[in-house]
Amino acid sequence: EEFVIEESTLVRSLWDAVEVPGLQPPYNTAHLRIYYAATNPHTLEVDMSGIMPAAASTPAPVVIFLGGVNIGQDSLRWLMVELVKAGYVAVTFDLVGEQMPGFYRTTPGLDLGALKAGVYGTRPPSIAIQPILDRLSELNREGTLAGTLDLDRIVLGGHSGGGTVALECARTSYFPSLRAVVTYAAHTVPAAVLGHPEGTVLEAASDVPALVMLGTEDGTMKRSISRYPGKDAGWNPVIQTFEEGIPAGRDDAWLVVWEGANHFGMGYPLDPTCARGFLDADPTMDAELTRTDMTRVIVDFLNCYVRDDSSAESSLQQLQSNPPLTVKEVRRR
Repeated sequence: EEFVIEESTLVRSLWDAVEVPGLQPPYNTAHLRIYYAATNPHTLEVDMSGIMPAAASTPAPVVIFLGGVNIGQDSLRWLMVELVKAGYVAVTFDLVGEQMPGFYRTTPGLDLGALKAGVYGTRPPSIAIQPILDRLSELNREGTLAGTLDLDRIVLGGHSGGGTVALECARTSYFPSLRAVVTYAAHTVPAAVLGHPEGTVLEAASDVPALVMLGTEDGTMKRSISRYPGKDAGWNPVIQTFEEGIPAGRDDAWLVVWEGANHFGMGYPLDPTCARGFLDADPTMDAELTRTDMTRVIVDFLNCYVRDDSSAESSLQQLQSNPPLTVKEVRRR
């Protein structure tokens, strides 16, 4: 399958919302932003509403991206635009909730109970993903996006804490239409309070292809080491997750280490008024160049495993054998 975006095609987005069962109002609504390929027919209706019809002639695979804790969905807009240009529909959301007593923040719909020892693996650690899928199914039946969403080809993605939840939710037993997972600055080493034995790495991406990425200058992660007793500054939970958390031998799990990229190498631009960007290190590589190459790697990965594009697989092999200056290391297992 080959996707070519026409020169006249625009990237547009729609706002929507869905109730997340199990939460109490007013903290039970996920506010969605759905990015799609559109065309402008220059009608009075479009001029007045700002809503343009979809340009897709065939349904596009859907990428649902989970933002980090207290990192607004706009930090992912740059990447969502690039994914639409590459032939995908992209979805982000903001959900505000009380994850710790007295502290309200954006959350990927984290269900802490699903992460506990003896429970993990029995239900999705996010209670937001299924309601979002259900809402997308409704939008695919009528309205601007009718017939444009290929809900049999779903991708989960995430940055930071959202990436962790994406990895933990990446099982076809939870979401049968899931085809792949993509994360940055995310790992599945559980905090001690969840009751797992010391040294535990939660299994992730049990049966779907995974692209796991990190930056060498992730100051936020390095300065969060106190959450994991006994670990020193040289420990990297993302690499440990790739090596121990993802089942080996399938040849569809990829690790990409970005040279000089920091924790917010994906979440751009950094909002200095919230989250923990103040812990981060400065990037030592041109961040725009990193994002350009990161886009190419993500699109090649998705095209390979979601679209069965052999040329994309060749590009991934080339990435491993001859990486660009922005990439320190590539592993496949």
